[in-house]
Amino acid sequence: MAKFRILVVDDEESICHFCVDGLQSAGYTVEMSTDASQALNLACEYSFDVILTDLRMPGLGGFDFLRSLMDHSPSAAIIFMTGFATVELAAQAVRGGAYAFLQKPFTLDDLRRTVEQVLQQRRKLHKAIRSDAVKHLFEVSQKISTTSNPQEWFAVLMESILRETGADQGHIYRVDEHSSECSLQFASQVPHDSIVSSLSHRGTPTVVSTAAMPLTESLPATPALHLSVPLKSKSKLKGVLELKKRRGGTFSEADRKVASIMAAQATMAFENAELEREREDLVLEFVKSLAAALDERDTCTSGHSQRVSRLAAHLGRELNLDAEQLACLELAANLHDIGKIGVRDEILLKPSKLTPEEYEIIKSHSERGYRILRPIRRLGPVAEAVHAHHEWHNGKGYPRGLRGEEIPLLGAIISVADAFDAMVSNRPYRPQRSAQVALQLIVKAAGTQFRPAVVEALLRLDPALLDAL
Repeated sequence: MAKFRILVVDDEESICHFCVDGLQSAGYTVEMSTDASQALNLACEYSFDVILTDLRMPGLGGFDFLRSLMDHSPSAAIIFMTGFATVELAAQAVRGGAYAFLQKPFTLDDLRRTVEQVLQQRRKLHKAIRSDAVKHLFEVSQKISTTSNPQEWFAVLMESILRETGADQGHIYRVDEHSSECSLQFASQVPHDSIVSSLSHRGTPTVVSTAAMPLTESLPATPALHLSVPLKSKSKLKGVLELKKRRGGTFSEADRKVASIMAAQATMAFENAELEREREDLVLEFVKSLAAALDERDTCTSGHSQRVSRLAAHLGRELNLDAEQLACLELAANLHDIGKIGVRDEILLKPSKLTPEEYEIIKSHSERGYRILRPIRRLGPVAEAVHAHHEWHNGKGYPRGLRGEEIPLLGAIISVADAFDAMVSNRPYRPQRSAQVALQLIVKAAGTQFRPAVVEALLRLDPALLDAL
């Protein structure tokens, strides 16, 4: 016989010992309690297959106690023991979540037979759960296979999880393996009362009711039931799936099983995202190396991309860009000429005037750069900025002829920084200009070639800073 764990709860110690002795002799592992609070603590601490409990426990009504037991141990099958059994009471107990009831006094045979019947019901339920879970898992896997975006994976998973468990809200958190801090990765709604940080250390699905916790600013006066499912891979905690019910009811064993199976898919999404990021990091480092090599191909343009990046960053701060936008801007400015990597030296380094055909080849570097960076998904704004850094405010630039606000702001900033550095640098086809002359030429082109707001930001910069670039 499998080692099933059973909890017996009754305020009469003689009943407890009768049940414990009878069930242990049949091969079950049995705990007992004559106190409601102690019983709830045991239900939290251990995973019980069956809980036998008296309908009336001191301090708690029978059905209140039932709901508390189900909150604390949702996987357990509840059997009521009562001396006041009626058809109405039995029906109410079943509606409340009980599997069966035993009318006192009962014999040892009655006890063992009822427990075995309940365990058979649980086995059938497990089989049905596994069957449904396999079907849903197949459906979700099919949807996930059509996208490489983790947010789309999480959206598909969460839609299925909420439908199957009846939860009102669902959140997916990533757990940092070094600091153990939780960061929200996906939410069906903005979580106002998450308790995931207090549950993330647990290794198994855990149900907690906020009704049993002291009220704080983050926990509402209206009780909510939380189901926390760890997302683990190779014994490492990757994240936590948190589900919440506000409208009453409980998370059944079926809910917990389905959530656990779906959580495995969320874990896979985390792992795939990590692998994708590692791949993208390798590609990005290679592209950066190419950009640095490109900058050194021509002594006249050596250091150009770094100078453009520094000036673009100053302009971005002047335009009140946030930290994320500034990081994208600096990277895009460093890589803005990456598309020239495919241009032959006899054209790129030609000291005389380019032919119309050669000029068209040079112009293609914006499109080439965009195609190089576009596969790195998280560099979308960077790729767009590189694509647009030769667009003109009046629509006469290249490669797409964008105009005005159609041009991404980062691209418009790089356009000004690129032109300024080119003017103050020595080139084979013209002499170096002073910063003051370069400023005058850029101001003259404001509204035609350059976005006026970016030119105004350039004028607000310290002249000494421009001279030092």
